[in-house]
Amino acid sequence: MPLYNPSLTRLYDHTHNTMMKVISSLSHGVKLNEIGRIIQSEARKSGYKVIMNLCSHGIGKSLHETPNDILPFYSKDDKRVLKEGMVITIEPFLSTGAEYAVESPDGWTLCVSPDNSFFKNTILSSVDLGLFNITRNLYKVRDYTSVFNRLF
Repeated sequence: MPLYNPSLTRLYDHTHNTMMKVISSLSHGVKLNEIGRIIQSEARKSGYKVIMNLCSHGIGKSLHETPNDILPFYSKDDKRVLKEGMVITIEPFLSTGAEYAVESPDGWTLCVSPDNSFFKNTILSSVDLGLFNITRNLYKVRDYTSVFNRLF
């Protein structure tokens, strides 16, 4: 019996690659609905579903801040753009079948069935650093507190 399931490995790899494709497409002034367009398009190309009720968002002193609800699918009505000073998460949630997560009775745990995958990176849009992937590069910044203090 293999130590891993090849179809799950493919899902995980595809979800990670989708996240990286979104990140590489970002620049100051890009519409936030472009994030959802890419996630939705990449999921469809490989036969996966997007978890529609879980999305990217702003982050700062609180876990969820503006911009709220950066949808994982394209919405022509979302006119918001990525602006200098924003800190956002990029969170593709892909699945082999389910399109919605269900909240458990504990009010915190979310369940998705059948197989699903999720990756998250936090991106800072700043004058000094440009678009900076905090999740991947924080260990490289010697004085990260000064970066955050300028933002918050």
